[in-house]
Amino acid sequence: MGRVESSSVSDLSRNNILAFAAWLSKELSGLPMPHCVIGGIAYLRWGEPRQTADEDADILAGLGDEERLARTLTTMLPSRIDDPLPFAIQNRIVLLRNEDGVEFDVSLGALPFEHRMMERASDWTVPDHETVRT
Repeated sequence: MGRVESSSVSDLSRNNILAFAAWLSKELSGLPMPHCVIGGIAYLRWGEPRQTADEDADILAGLGDEERLARTLTTMLPSRIDDPLPFAIQNRIVLLRNEDGVEFDVSLGALPFEHRMMERASDWTVPDHETVRT
């Protein structure tokens, strides 16, 4: 499986999922911890082009900061579930949705493999879109 070169995605017109990924990556860059977009968007960059209908990201939250980070994220976008804070603390994930209905799952990372993932993450400039950290 090889890296998808920019030319193979250059025919992408302005796309809600990619536009949201770029917005999301920019917003998460304002937080004091590393992040990267994972899932279907990362697979589009590093794997094979495929359709995706949601966004996934990992934020290196560490342990014990889940509630504060969940509060911050739910001020950025509305939660998909009632009472998201206990869910985030117990499951280390925040479930959000933007106004267009695009769902966004944010994992609250702390494990060694997530530290390595953040070290390897880099910015990807998507044609006709902005930069996404994957």
